[in-house]
Amino acid sequence: MDSVRIVIRETGLILLGLLRPTLRSLRDNTGLAGVSIALAFGLWILVTDAENPTLTRTLPMNLEVQPRNVPADIVVENDLVSVQVRVRVADHVFESLTASDFEAVVNLEGLRVGEYNLTPEVRPLTSRGGLQVEQVSPGRVSVKLSPLVSKDVPVILDIKGSPPGEYTVSDPTTDDATVRVSGAQISVDLVTQAYAVVDVTGRTSPIEQSIRLAARDDRGNAVEGVTLEPGLTNVSVDITQIVYSKPVVIEPVIEGTPDSGYEISAVGVRPVTVIVSGGEQFISQVQTIKTRPVDVEGADEDVVTTVSLDLAGLPEGSRVTGSGSVTVTVKVSPRLGAYQLPESRLAKI
Repeated sequence: MDSVRIVIRETGLILLGLLRPTLRSLRDNTGLAGVSIALAFGLWILVTDAENPTLTRTLPMNLEVQPRNVPADIVVENDLVSVQVRVRVADHVFESLTASDFEAVVNLEGLRVGEYNLTPEVRPLTSRGGLQVEQVSPGRVSVKLSPLVSKDVPVILDIKGSPPGEYTVSDPTTDDATVRVSGAQISVDLVTQAYAVVDVTGRTSPIEQSIRLAARDDRGNAVEGVTLEPGLTNVSVDITQIVYSKPVVIEPVIEGTPDSGYEISAVGVRPVTVIVSGGEQFISQVQTIKTRPVDVEGADEDVVTTVSLDLAGLPEGSRVTGSGSVTVTVKVSPRLGAYQLPESRLAKI
């Protein structure tokens, strides 16, 4: 343990002997050290600025000026002009700037009805690259303030498109028979309706949704610069299936009897089923579709024939998908236990 303490003490003495000249030099040359630090910092700034220069340039997009602090009974009648802005910013940041990095406003607090030339205020919403606004052009923006007026207009809904042929569409209904349109007198006077389109193209189920309304004049043209309250309305459209479909078994109708000593052993039909469409009640009750009669009178061999379906009894508006013809095969076989020759065969001897 004593030997460890000796090694530590001797190491400390050696380090103190090495640092003493350095500390003495700093004490005697304090001013020189400060100058060195300042020069180093200045050199760092020069190198950084050379790599990322700060330039003053005009933004490639104009900024839309928005009114702020609009009095409750006042409306801005005219469209505010957009402004061009020169900024000072690091070169590598300039290309990434967008309109969302700025706020351009005119303050209307305390103003009344009239026309004003106001100074637009543009400020950056980001500090990237040391962004600063240097110049705004034009320096004044014309603002026309008018009294806010309102009136009620009817809600007009229009149906666009149609559902599949077997469905029908009801007239649309809405929660709001009228809505309030507000704005400058000259614009509000033009509005005669709050209009919306309900698209039912290809729909097979009822529609329940909110639809945005648009202010329109008596010719159906959009009127800008006004607001509708409410701007959305709940719309209902009943879409009902009026034609139903299902596969129905084909029932062959056989007339006559085979030749003596023969009998019908089997009856087949191709296709086995057809798709029948019609009203809900009919489709729920129909079980088979019959064919026109197939005559097997005196047959002593299989009968294969193409016959049409008997559609005479179908209710009005009902239909069968396809050509309406089927192939019926009647198997005719000798009757078991019959030994005599059929009369038709005897006649041939």
